[in-house]
Amino acid sequence: MASSPGLLVAVMVAVWLTTGLWGREPPSGDDTMAHLIRAQFTLDELVPHAQLDGWQSRFGVGYQQFLFYGPGFTWAVLLLHWLSLGLLSVAGAFKVAAIASFVALPLSVAYLAISFGLGRRAAGLAAILVLCVSSPFGGIGMEGTFGIGLIPNQLGAVFACLALGAMLRLVADPGPRRVVVAGVALAAVFVTHAISAVILAVLLAIILLSFLATEGWPAQLVRDLGGAVALACGLAAFWLVPAFAHNNLRGALTGWDNPSLAERLADLLAGRLLFHGLLVWLLLAGWLFAVHRFQQHQPWALALVVTPFAYLWVADLFLRWNPNNVVSMQLANRGLGYVGVLVVLPFAALLAHATTQLGERRRWRVAGQAAAIMGAALLVVGIGGASRGEVVGQQTPTPMLRALAGQLAAHVPEGARFVTQRDFPNERRITGVSHPDFWLPWASGRDTLNLFNIESSTTGWPGHVADHLTEQPPEVAADELARLGVTHVAVINDQAAQPLLASSRFTTLWRSPPMALLAVAPHQGQPAPGSLLSTPVAAEARLVRAEAQHLVIEARTGQPTSASIAVAWSPKWYARVNGHTAALGRSANGLLMLSLPAGTSTIELVFSPDVWDVLGTTLTALALAVLAGLVWRRHRGAQGGPVAEVAGKLDTSRS
Repeated sequence: MASSPGLLVAVMVAVWLTTGLWGREPPSGDDTMAHLIRAQFTLDELVPHAQLDGWQSRFGVGYQQFLFYGPGFTWAVLLLHWLSLGLLSVAGAFKVAAIASFVALPLSVAYLAISFGLGRRAAGLAAILVLCVSSPFGGIGMEGTFGIGLIPNQLGAVFACLALGAMLRLVADPGPRRVVVAGVALAAVFVTHAISAVILAVLLAIILLSFLATEGWPAQLVRDLGGAVALACGLAAFWLVPAFAHNNLRGALTGWDNPSLAERLADLLAGRLLFHGLLVWLLLAGWLFAVHRFQQHQPWALALVVTPFAYLWVADLFLRWNPNNVVSMQLANRGLGYVGVLVVLPFAALLAHATTQLGERRRWRVAGQAAAIMGAALLVVGIGGASRGEVVGQQTPTPMLRALAGQLAAHVPEGARFVTQRDFPNERRITGVSHPDFWLPWASGRDTLNLFNIESSTTGWPGHVADHLTEQPPEVAADELARLGVTHVAVINDQAAQPLLASSRFTTLWRSPPMALLAVAPHQGQPAPGSLLSTPVAAEARLVRAEAQHLVIEARTGQPTSASIAVAWSPKWYARVNGHTAALGRSANGLLMLSLPAGTSTIELVFSPDVWDVLGTTLTALALAVLAGLVWRRHRGAQGGPVAEVAGKLDTSRS
C-alpha cells in the first residue's frame, strides 16, 4: 500500500512519544489511578460473579460501576491481562492499553482519511500529523490522555474515527458489510466514551448535509445508516438501556468553562489551544487547498471546508440554548480534538498533492513522498517532543507515601473506608503524585471516601467532606467521618492538619512527618465507624460480611430506631432484617436507611440487577445472535459460490 511508509512512521513516532511511560510504575495523569482501580475492581468483584456491571465501593459511598461511564476501556485492559495468561498484571495491561490507544489513533485517522477519498498517500501523512493535535480536554493527544489521565477518551476517539470513516464509506458504497463495520464501531464508541458518540452524531450530520449539497442523496442511505445505528444500539443495549432508564441517578455535572465562539476561535488561531502556533498557518494553507478542491468538484471537499467551523458554531448554539445541559457542556470542549483531526486532513492532502507534482519519473515522486513523510515526522517531533517530558511519564510516589499505603492496608478493615487529606497544590511536591487520594486506595487495596467520577452518583457530597477535611472543627469532622464509615485519616501534610492531630477524636497510629495515619473515634454511644451503621440512639454494630455487593451487619439497640448505612442509595439495593424483607429508604443526604427493632438484629444488604439490566442484556444477546447469523451467512455464501459453480459445470457436461 502506498500509505504503508507513512503508517509505519506514524506508529514509530507515536511509540517514541510514549517512551516516558515505559517502566514499572503506572502512567502519569490526574485520573489515571482511578481508572486503574476501576479495572482492578472489575477483575476482583465483577468477573468472578459473571456480571457486566455492579456496585463500585472503592470511591465515596459507592455507585454503580459502569452506569454512566461505559466498560470499554476496562474490558480492553482485562482482555490484555487474559491474553498474556496473567503474565501482565492488571497494572501492566493497563499501561499497554494506554500506549496502544495512543498508537492506534493514527491508524484510525488514516482509515478516516481514505474514507474521505483523500488517497492512501494523504492518509499516511494524516496519520503522522494527527500526533500534533493535543486537546487539554481529553479525547485526542498527549495533554488530555497522559496529563489529565483521560485514557478511555483516547480509546473512544480511535473507535469514533473508525465509526465515522465506516459511515462515510457506507454512504459512498452501501452494502451489508459496511453496515456491520459501522454498527460494531459505533457500539464500541457507546460503551467506551458515550460523549464521543454525541460528537460523532453532530459531525456526521454536518458532513452528510454538505455531501447532499454536492453529490445528492443516495437511495439506500437512510436504510443503511439506520441499520448501522440499530445494530450499534443493540450491541450496546446492555449498557444503554440501564443508563437511560436510570438517568435520574446521574450526579452533578462537571466540566471546564466554555468561552464564547469568538474567544475559542481566537485561541485556536493564536496557537494557544490544540495546535502549536507555527502549525496553525500550515493548516490554514491546507484549508485553502480544500476550498480549491471544492471548486474543482472534488467529493467530500466541502465537508472538510465546512465541518470544523460548523461544528464549533453548533456547539456554541447548544451553550446559548442551555449551558447546564450535559450535551452543551461537553460538545465544545470534548469535541475539540475531533475538530483538530478534521483540520489536519486537508493539510495532509496538500502535502500528498505536492509530491505528485514533482515530475513524471517515479524516483522523483518516491523522493517527494519520503521528503513529505520526513517533514511531517520532524514537525511532530519538534512540537510533541517539546511537551513530551512534561505530560508523558509515570507515577512517582515518594517512599513516605508508599509507607503510608502500607499502614492503610494494615489498619483499615475490609469494607470500611479511609479519607485522604487534600493539600493542593502542595500535595504533589510532598507525595510525588498529582492525586494521592487516588494513588493510595490503589496501593493499599482499601476503599476511600475521596470521590472519583462524581457524575455517577447522586450522593456526591461526601467527596466535598474529604476535600475540605481540615476546614471544620475536629469534633464536627469526626462525627461526619464516622457516620460515613471512615475509620482512618491519611494525613499528607501534618502542618495543615494540626487541629486533627491535637484532637481526642483522632488517635495517631503512625507518623513520619509530614505524613501520618489517624484513627477516627465514634461519638459516645454510636457504633464503630467500620460497621457502616449509625443511629439516632445508642447502639452497637459490627460489619461481619464486607463484599462490595453483599453486606451483613450485626446491630444491637435498646429500642426500635431508624438507622442509616454509609452506602449511597440505589433502587437496586435490597435489604433483609433478621431474615425478613425490609423496606429500604433514602435519607435526606442520599444514604440507605431502614428501621430496626429493639434488641439484636442481623441486616443483610444485596445489590442486584433490575429489569432494565435484564432487558438490556437480552437485547444485546439478540443483536449478537443476529450479527453471528449475518457473518455465518456471508461466510457460507462465499464458500458456496465456487462449489455451486463447479457443480453446475459438472451437470452441464453430463447432459
